[in-house]
Amino acid sequence: MAERSTADTILDVAQNLCQTRGFNAFSYRDIAKELGIKTASIHYHYPTKADLGEALLIRYRQKFASELTKIRAENDDARKQLKCFSNLIESIRKDDKLCLCAMLSSDFESLSPGMKKQLKEFFSDAEAWIEACLLAGKKDGSFSMSKSPKTVAQVFLATLQGMLICSRAFSEDERFENGREALFSMLS
Repeated sequence: MAERSTADTILDVAQNLCQTRGFNAFSYRDIAKELGIKTASIHYHYPTKADLGEALLIRYRQKFASELTKIRAENDDARKQLKCFSNLIESIRKDDKLCLCAMLSSDFESLSPGMKKQLKEFFSDAEAWIEACLLAGKKDGSFSMSKSPKTVAQVFLATLQGMLICSRAFSEDERFENGREALFSMLS
């Protein structure tokens, strides 16, 4: 394996473990066992678990931002953009995982300062993207809101993340879809 490929593979396994178990529920030993490597190989790329966590968050934010850019480029309609955003969140649920950032939020107090910064930036970026959709929809008349677009964006993201958690806890896929329909009906 090339050096970069090993680092990426380590991140892939760590992300899966984090999204299914939680950040504090896996160790370098778990990653090493799954990859058939020594923990020293992981420490070479990510000296501390905080380094690993920060790298995970940076990569996750970049991939998520890329998806949002693609959604905006492929859809002119604000409602369709928000629907695609919710589909992106739902795709995580279909893999029986939680959003990496939602999962890490439960461990917030135990995270390194760098991880906390990345986590906050992920949610801020997502809320800003949703707010831009809401502003566009309000301007063209497709959305009606009694609260500010910023507040509605915060509620929209928190609701999607909460529905993701609850649908996993109850093993009920329809919880997410029902909640999403309710969110969109509140915007009409």
